[in-house]
Amino acid sequence: MRRSILLFVCLFMRRNCFALFDNITKSTSMPDDSENEINKFTNTTISFQSVNDKLGQSSTNKPEQELTIVGIVLGVVLALIFLLIGALLFKRFRQSKQQKGIARTEEIEMNVESENQNQYDYSEVTAQSMGNNAIQTSDFPNRLQQAENEYEVSTHVPSRAESEPLTYDVTVSDNTYNVTETSGSEPKDDVNNTYDHFLGEQTEDQYDIADNKVMNRSQFTIKTRLGNINGTIEPTPDYTTSVYKFYNIPYAKPPVGKLRFAKSEPYGKWNGTLNATRLGLACMQAPDPSPTFKYNGFSEDCLQLNIYVPNNISSNTKRSVMVWIHGGAYQFGSGTLYNGTMLAARGDVVVVTINYRLGIFGFLSYNDTAARGNFGLWDQILALQWIQENIADYTGDPSSLYRASRDCLNESLPSGVADSFFALTDDAKLVSVALSDAVGCIYDPITKNYNAMLDCIRSKSAMDIMKTLDTLATDLETSIRVAIPLAPVIDGQLFNDLPSKVLSDKNSPEYAMFRSLDMIVGNCNMEGSLYLLTTVKEQEKYKFNITNGIPTSFLCKHFAPSLSGLYYHHSVKVSDAICNEYSVKDNIDEQSRQVLEMYTDLFFIAPSFSILESHSNNNTYSKTYQYVFTEKSPLPFGPPRPRWYRGSGHASEVVFLFGIEDLHYAHLPVTPDQFDLALRMKDYWTNFAKTG
Repeated sequence: MRRSILLFVCLFMRRNCFALFDNITKSTSMPDDSENEINKFTNTTISFQSVNDKLGQSSTNKPEQELTIVGIVLGVVLALIFLLIGALLFKRFRQSKQQKGIARTEEIEMNVESENQNQYDYSEVTAQSMGNNAIQTSDFPNRLQQAENEYEVSTHVPSRAESEPLTYDVTVSDNTYNVTETSGSEPKDDVNNTYDHFLGEQTEDQYDIADNKVMNRSQFTIKTRLGNINGTIEPTPDYTTSVYKFYNIPYAKPPVGKLRFAKSEPYGKWNGTLNATRLGLACMQAPDPSPTFKYNGFSEDCLQLNIYVPNNISSNTKRSVMVWIHGGAYQFGSGTLYNGTMLAARGDVVVVTINYRLGIFGFLSYNDTAARGNFGLWDQILALQWIQENIADYTGDPSSLYRASRDCLNESLPSGVADSFFALTDDAKLVSVALSDAVGCIYDPITKNYNAMLDCIRSKSAMDIMKTLDTLATDLETSIRVAIPLAPVIDGQLFNDLPSKVLSDKNSPEYAMFRSLDMIVGNCNMEGSLYLLTTVKEQEKYKFNITNGIPTSFLCKHFAPSLSGLYYHHSVKVSDAICNEYSVKDNIDEQSRQVLEMYTDLFFIAPSFSILESHSNNNTYSKTYQYVFTEKSPLPFGPPRPRWYRGSGHASEVVFLFGIEDLHYAHLPVTPDQFDLALRMKDYWTNFAKTG
């Protein structure tokens, strides 16, 4: 073998190999069959000689000269062969890389014959002309249920090199529906596309790391009962399938002017074709204390929703619908942060994310007819009504509507429940009047004219209001209070009493509905991580550094008495019980963790148990579930964790539902176990949405 390798190298390098080979064979102890190899080699040189003779080349009796010429010829031939092989391999490698990095461009054909002989055909090229009569708006939602109709859909996902995205028009002729390509232009952003679509849709900073996914999409148009709407088809992060996306669909009129601090009103139909190809803006809000999220901008005109439809929007199979209502303590967040692509694709469900008004714009309340409050909750209700009435146009089954949420009152209650101290506030009027005074709309205690104060604050610009409130919020951080000052209130319309009382009244219609629904409540095992967001001023006031730990003296002398005063009428027994249960001697790291445990138990675990018990006791009509999430998130919510911190912090499970695949395919630190857990989490949640 050693000699064979040397022979090849010498020939390729155009060297006189015969003498070298002869020297090696003579100086090496060879087995008996070595002579056979030399004879074969000698025969080869004779063959080379005959070739030279045929070519009319002069030969010499010296084998070294003969082999030199032969070596040159063979070396050139071999070099050309290897160059050709290398070129073919390189071409193949490039083709493979392109196919991995872009949406599939080869022809995809899928013929499905249903019981009523419906046929779907997907092909890369434009289908034959089927006529130019447009589908009537009223016919579109029901078109997939007609018997013995032929449906032909032509789709094409362009390659990365195609700069002109495609749109799709739907036409009908002779009961045959055809979706065909038409050229379109890429819409321009109102802002500089600087959003972080929660681990999902990439920012310009993420453009390269996300493998140029933003270029890898095409547009299409469908007709709905509210009008034409233009969406996008985009591949999933793993490029195994595509998802139809509709962004920034208005479900309510812009809440400005007289609609600021008022119940939202339905948007109704739109004129022309609605451009739903770009995410909208988040609702006005104070700066988020968590560095995890970035927004593309804020606006009062924010009451919109986003829809993700898996695989085939022309499917006649109605899918379960999952509605995600974001958390954020009624102060922060946006539906635009949560990318429903993989959840929709994995579970074959329609995913909807919504925006609703936050902070002062969503929950200002004078406890008066002028401003009752709960505007953000009325937004949620209107969004759910819109989904109920229109989701069939997007292959959704209105009867299967499933609401998932964080920190809000819904059938699925991960880490925030109706019984929590976060649910309602008694201080909305006091805080609302103080905030109104701060922006120059002074309350007159003699006239108590709330309408005049409301007209005044409506006249202020949203930006001026937010700037003033930002300064005020910084001043309020000196308070140890952990309740949320602007939150839902008992308004006499939406709430007549505390949710815990309403849901325990067996004669109330709310109780009957609550008990008829399957429900799952979830917690992370260290929800108390939220407390880390509120301790900056407390550390200064009470002389401790949270990086080093939370001392027992702070818990027993300040924190426990404060909680007792806020929620238990300054009960000394309650304060002492908190101190005794959660204090640790001579171990500040464990003491710090116990403070977070206390926060977790008080605001999350105990309320969860309460609502689970209310739902499950003697209930034979529906199912009750609970989960506890313990996995540490690869993208932690909130500030950096101190060295002593352990556990799964608030909202840690959300990253496993929305977007861990983007982290994985962007080569960010995600372990195989975390990736597998994300898939199973999606399965658990979508299965619950489908079957309970």
